[in-house]
Order: sequence, then structure tokens, then C-alpha cells
Amino acid sequence: MSFDSLSLKILTLEIKNEITGRTIDKIMQHRDGEFAFVLRNENGPSIMLISINPNFAAFFHTAEYKINFMNTPSNYQLLLKKHLEGARIKDIKTIHSDRILALYLSAKDSFSESEYILFFEFMGKHSNSFLYSGNCEIQNLSSEKVLGALNFSHNLCEFIKKPQKKDISEILRETDAGEAIENARNASTDTAADGIGAANPLPRAFPAKELIKRLNGLSPFLCKVAQTRPHQRALFEIARIFSSPDRASFKNLIETSRGDNNSIFNIYNTSIYSEKNAEGKIKKYAYPFDIPAAENSARGAGKETTADGESSSRETCGSVNECYARFYISRDSEFITAKLKDKISKLKDMAIRKKDSFESDLKESADYKKYSDYGHLIISALNDIKASGGNKKTESVTIGEIKIPLDARILISDNAHRYFKISKRLKAKNEYCKNIIFKLDNILARIEECRARLDIGHLTFSTEFCAAVEKDIISIAGELIYEKRTRKKFLCEFAGELKIFKSCVAKKESGEDRAKNKAAEGSAGETASKYYRLFTSEEGFLIYVGRSDTGNDYILSKIAGQQDYWLHVKDFRGPSVILKTPKNSDAEAIERAIEEAALYAVHFSQGRGATKIFVSCAMRKYVKKIKRAAGKVTYTNETTLLVDIDKLEKKFGAV
Repeated sequence: MSFDSLSLKILTLEIKNEITGRTIDKIMQHRDGEFAFVLRNENGPSIMLISINPNFAAFFHTAEYKINFMNTPSNYQLLLKKHLEGARIKDIKTIHSDRILALYLSAKDSFSESEYILFFEFMGKHSNSFLYSGNCEIQNLSSEKVLGALNFSHNLCEFIKKPQKKDISEILRETDAGEAIENARNASTDTAADGIGAANPLPRAFPAKELIKRLNGLSPFLCKVAQTRPHQRALFEIARIFSSPDRASFKNLIETSRGDNNSIFNIYNTSIYSEKNAEGKIKKYAYPFDIPAAENSARGAGKETTADGESSSRETCGSVNECYARFYISRDSEFITAKLKDKISKLKDMAIRKKDSFESDLKESADYKKYSDYGHLIISALNDIKASGGNKKTESVTIGEIKIPLDARILISDNAHRYFKISKRLKAKNEYCKNIIFKLDNILARIEECRARLDIGHLTFSTEFCAAVEKDIISIAGELIYEKRTRKKFLCEFAGELKIFKSCVAKKESGEDRAKNKAAEGSAGETASKYYRLFTSEEGFLIYVGRSDTGNDYILSKIAGQQDYWLHVKDFRGPSVILKTPKNSDAEAIERAIEEAALYAVHFSQGRGATKIFVSCAMRKYVKKIKRAAGKVTYTNETTLLVDIDKLEKKFGAV
């Protein structure tokens, strides 16, 4: 699969600084093996998704994209919630350059601090995850300290402690890479099968299969990249990626080699690729290297094409993390509609089976004119037959040169009436079949239209869309399924899938509406909430103003960090104000922001019309909420500010 050790390593380098220090606010299980972690810090919430689902492995962190999760609790998810909600992420690593991710976490309570390691193994159908209590070196892991696992086994730690293959990051020099390739060639019994074909300009084939068996970190996708460049250098550059300690060193590695046609970094292009396979189906995957372009350049092709001659396409992203975020969201919308499509496909199969049956009947009834002609021929020759005494029971009669088969049980004259009846019945059947086939063609067209609307994409989904699909399917089922019990069963199953789909669409719409409202209100300088008003200072700091006593408690307990500032007007009733101050902020900028926050504290208080007014300011860590008294606090180490009335009137106008 395209999600290999290299993708995981690069994702870890890109995400590490973003998530380190964040607190896990909530843990959800979307589907089997898909875990969503809602993280928070002073900059707001974000989502980290880790999927070890065999059908779609993924790992990304985003604060930009909104994802609708269908929480499906499991015993393992409940275990993670128990131990890790409220825990802080200390570090994140890949183990032995393999598809193993380790999250190092620290959870505090009133009495102690606990250390945990959360492991995720991206191994296809053998994927697993387990929670380890403690923080120790990988080689010292003990099965006794495993708190729980997605798929429990007594040897959970052994696979991680003792890797079966050599770590590719141990290749420290280009000569080491050459030696590894040569050893693999000598051990391989069929190196020719591992090459890229007769068009390969390189003198000797790259021993991909044997190297994958020997080295952790290599994958078929990565070997395709190495095959298009000088083998020794390519393997050494791959090893350097796995040895990179942080994102800065990895970026430097890319930039220093960019433009060198012999370097794999010349084809470094984080994108979502679309290609057609041998069956003509579109295959999409995310990968950091442009493999199609590399293979075509190795063949000497001037145009980038797929195997069937059609051009491949790509959607370029700024990072591998962004690639997987976009890719997952598109795949997730496909998954949500997949079950709806299955139900619609059932209707389509019913319609096709019925159409085939009626087309068969139509073919059988197409000869109704022949039977009418037989009847007319017998009637026209009946007088001659009677005159010669031939109106008797026989198996056939010849009139002119036409031999007409008869029913030997009845007279010739009665056979004429029989043929007229057959002709009339077949004609009616023929007309009926034509009408039904026409009706079924219309039904199939409507079914295809519903399928096409679902295939358009998640951006077109809305409440009106759901209502239209529901109306069409109920109408189609009513016309297609005659048996009441079968129709009722189908509609109940369809309603269940549609309910899930509707809930996802409703969440998406509400999220979009909230975003639009925030954007509209933000353009006026204020963002709305039932608990607070949100403003941005001239220095770029966030200022939260409580709307009520409940709002004051909310911003103090849920939003304010220990190093943020709390402000309140003296001698008058008014809101609590929280000034968010990011780490390493300039002291002078903080002072200016405090003065501006004091203006908001006065403006929204009952003392805004006074000629002289003071505001108390203290760091959040010196402010304590009074129990069972909404909006009331005690504070120490405060500073008293005298508000400049001229600045207040200039900012908000005269009262």
C-alpha cells in the first residue's frame, strides 16, 4: 500500500512540532481501527486522526478541515478515554524505521503523574494498537505493563523489541548502501524479475524483493522510486530520510538535492495521484514522490501516461500531512455514501432482472402476427377442406406451399379459432411487455441519476439533497417492488442508512453555518458565542469578554491558561476579560494588549460613563473561582490600571 514506512516517517516529522505539548481533550473511534483525537492548546482545538484500518491506513493532524465522526465506542476506545483524556503529548516517534508509531504521553491527576506509550502498528490485516503503562526504552518493554490492546496477544512487545530486519537508518554511508545492494543481488535467485523492464537504462536491476526482506523501511512504492535513479545513491538518500531528527533537517536534505537528476529528491512532490488500473478503474493514492513521472522519464517517454495510454492526474498539496487530510475526507464521504449506493444498486439489480424477464417474453410474443396469418389461411381454405371431407383431426395441413402445424386433438376449423386466440393473447402480451420495458428503462435512468448525484462529491450534499434522494427512492421502490412485505423491508433498510447520511450532512451544514457566522461577525471585529464575545487586539492577541456570570466562569475555567491575563473593572459590575498571550510574546506588546483589553472591560461594564475608572489585572494563576457563586472570584498579585477616557471614546465613541 502507498502508506508505507517512509510516509509515516515524513508525517511524523511534519506533525511532531504541531502536536507536542497539546492536551488530548476527547478520543473517538470512527470505524474499526480509526481513532480521532481532539487536541487543544492556547491556539484552539485541532484533530489528529490515526487509522490502522486495513482498507485505508492514514495519519494526519489538522486544525483547518472539519470531519464528521460517527462515534462507535469499543472496549479499547473506552480504555483510552479512561487513561488518556486530559493527557499531554510529550513526544512522537517511529520505531525501527517500520510502520510503528509511538505516542509518548503524560497524564496528571490530583495525586500523581502517570507516563504512557500508545503504540500503533500499520500492518494491513495484522494492524494493531496497544497502551503501555510507563516510559522506558523500547528494548526494555514488558508485556506485564500492557494495559490493553485492540487485538490482544501475549507477544505484543516482542515484535517491537526485536525487529526481524535491519533498520535502514543504520546505513550511514553511500558505500554501506552499495554493499547492501550487492549482498541482496548475490542472495537473490531472480533479480531480473525485480527490474523495471528492458527500457531500464541502468546496467543492473535493483534487487527490490530481496532488499525489502532484509531492510525495515523499504516498500514496493519506495523501491519504484529507487529503481529510477542510481541505486546506491537512492538507497543512501532513503536512509538519510529515516535518520532525519526533525523537519528542518529533512527540508534541508530536500533543498540541497533539488535539481539533481540523479537524486530521488528531484521527484519529491507531495500529491494525491489518480491512475487507471488494468481493469479501467480509477485508483487514488497519496505519496511524497512522483512515481509516474519518474517511471516515464526512466522509459524515455516524453509524456506522462498511465499503462493504458491515458494521462494520469495529480492534486498537489503543500505537505504529506495535507495530502492525507484531503484524501481521508474524500474517502470518508465515499464511505458514508457507499451503503446508500448499495441499497440503490439493489433496486437497479431488481429492475435489470425484471427487464431481462420481460425482454424474454417480448421476444417470445413477437410472432403473434404469424399465428394470425395461420388462422386466416385456414379460414380461407376451410370451404375447400370441408367439400373434400378433410375437416378432421390431423397433425398438420398444407395450404398453398405453407405447412401449418395443428393440434391433432381438435378439428381443422377449431384450430383456426385457436390460432386467433393465441395471436390475440401474444399481441396483448407484446404490448404489455413493451410498456413495462419502457417503464423499467425510465426507472433505471432515475436510479442512475440518483447514483450520479451521490458520486458528484460531498460538497453538494445538503438537507434538500437528502429529501430529494429519499423522495425518488421511495417512488422508485413503490413502482418496482409489488410485494408489500418486500417493499416495506427494503424501505426500512434504506431509511436506516439514510438516517446516518442525514446526520452527517446536518453536522456538516451546522459546521458551515457556524463558520459563516463567525466569518461575518469576525469582519465586524467580534465573534459570537453564548458564553463570550471574542475580539482581536491590534497586536494580534485574542480578547475574550464574558457575556454573563456563566460566561465569566466559562472563559476563566475553559479558555484561560495559567500565563494568560484576567481583567475586571473596579467598583462597578462588569464582565471578566481574558487576554490570551502566546508563549515567547514580546513584553511591550503584552503591555499594549493589556491596555486595550482594559478598554473592553470598561466598555462592557456599568462604569463606562464614569469620568475616572480603574481596572484590576492579574495573571490567571492568581485568580480563583469562588465555589457556588457564579461569576465571583478572588485574586492576588494584581495590578491596577487607570483607563484613559480619551482612548475609550476614540475606540468605542462617546457614551
